[in-house]
Amino acid sequence: MSNPLCPDISLLVSLGSLIVHADEFMSADGSPFDRIAFDELLKSDDVQKWLAEMTKMALLPVKRKVKPGDMPFPRRRLPRDPATTEDDDREG
Repeated sequence: MSNPLCPDISLLVSLGSLIVHADEFMSADGSPFDRIAFDELLKSDDVQKWLAEMTKMALLPVKRKVKPGDMPFPRRRLPRDPATTEDDDREG
């Protein structure tokens, strides 16, 4: 790969196709064929090399490593709304 910041046209087409297939797959009428196309594009050599180069340059988000069953973020209590109280639920 020459310069990951200036990808060639075939890589741009692959990246654009990834976006379109991801959007179609996540839509209400998405097709399993979009998932297959998405997976195949993601595994392609040019996309994998580009991802590796962009990762080396710290230009892509780092994947989170979450164990099955773990919360991806700490569980916190939300602040109570001062406009409502427990007394509001009681009839009086």
